[in-house]
Amino acid sequence: MMSPHANIERTNACPSDSSSAINTDTTPPPALLRLPRELRDLIYEYYVQADGGYILNPETNKLVHADGTPICLSLALVCRQTQAEIDGLALQLNAITFTSTFVSATRKEVAAHDGIVSSILWQKRMFMSRLISQLLTAEMTETIAVAFPQFSPILDGWKANSHDAVGVLTNPYFSAGEVPSLWRDFIHYVFHQMSKHPEYVSKCQQEEERWAILPSWRSFTKFNGCRATQLSNLHQDPWRILEDQQLENLAPIAHVDVVPSNYCPHTKYTHSAAAVALRFLSSLPRQTMKSIRNVVLEETCESVSNPACHGRGFITLCKDNPKLRVRRLANLWKNVFTVSSTSRLLYTHRGSRQRESSSMHRSQLAAKDITRAVGEWIMDASALPSLGMPEDSYTLILDGGPTLDHTSRVFQTVQRDVAWQTALDVLYARGSLPTLPWLDRRMRPAYMCEGLPDALRKLSMEHALVQCNFDPGSPHDIESLLQDNIGW
Repeated sequence: MMSPHANIERTNACPSDSSSAINTDTTPPPALLRLPRELRDLIYEYYVQADGGYILNPETNKLVHADGTPICLSLALVCRQTQAEIDGLALQLNAITFTSTFVSATRKEVAAHDGIVSSILWQKRMFMSRLISQLLTAEMTETIAVAFPQFSPILDGWKANSHDAVGVLTNPYFSAGEVPSLWRDFIHYVFHQMSKHPEYVSKCQQEEERWAILPSWRSFTKFNGCRATQLSNLHQDPWRILEDQQLENLAPIAHVDVVPSNYCPHTKYTHSAAAVALRFLSSLPRQTMKSIRNVVLEETCESVSNPACHGRGFITLCKDNPKLRVRRLANLWKNVFTVSSTSRLLYTHRGSRQRESSSMHRSQLAAKDITRAVGEWIMDASALPSLGMPEDSYTLILDGGPTLDHTSRVFQTVQRDVAWQTALDVLYARGSLPTLPWLDRRMRPAYMCEGLPDALRKLSMEHALVQCNFDPGSPHDIESLLQDNIGW
């Protein structure tokens, strides 16, 4: 019987391997198979282990050795007994490393994928901001509150048609102080509930007629009632790479061209290592997948489609294979720390020489952006156990390379920001400051994210769900902070 690993290992077998080399004789080979099983197992382990393990070749979508050479397991072809005894051992003993992948030939498709994922969410938010007060019933609110209790206060604001509560839907950077991916799930869920309203279709049509009179320069904001009805059941997981046919089907619904209008031929649109790994691992037979023990994800550059949450795609795989261990390394300097949208446009579009020069002067990392960027990665990873990720199956490592000491100094900005958030909460609790309403508190500049101070205290260099390979520093002393700034 053929090994279930044939599609991984045998496709890269040595050129000398052929069907004529397989010993079909029932007489066992005289040397190897006369050895005790324990000794044979040691030989097999030595034979299959590769320095650096395996990596994925993105051009061929096949595993190769870390140095790029083909995987050769011809010993498994000696006879059926050796095949059975070696079966799956290579995947058990060799870690498989995936990296952020850019392929020039698929640049436009990856850009379209990113545009579709973001456009679907944006259109739903715009629709909700216009009609949520008319289509969100009390019964729907109760159902949504059970599924997402952390967002109950904002549901109350929507129900009361609060201007501030409805206004947050037009802010693409607002996530209500909660885990960003859960906020996006919440938006999709609310939209789906609203689509069940008996007047949903008629309201869509009325809104489309109202927005049809917009001037042409604002056409990108026009409401499309037909598209709104198609969006109701559409929720695209950002970590799931879209195939060509899916892109063609979803692009008209998401109001995104197969080549998006904001596409830039100079930009390297990159899939995250997690997304690449999920596409490959999901294509394997279940038995082959269960042989894999260690997966390493190296996020070495900025990726498309909210990469911080892509670890969620491994929940099902880790449940099905309890022995699987996933280690995700997110490089802070090349991936996590964000570039301002203005700088990105100036750089990627490469306009006049003056414009290109000005973009280089915006190469500094803005302190105001550091904590929110790091916080998104930390909080999305910290939420995984509550979403079903088995214990010890997944680890996020914040990679400060290549300058660990400098990363430690920069990371003090994060410690400072969460200390201010904690200090304000202490003052609210003591009554030293008037208690703010739920939404007002979370919209304050000093507020970062609910639970981030506690998650940062748990951040360590080992033995934690979220780790780092640099010294993150110590939390600030809150009482000293309050005393030093008394009267502010």
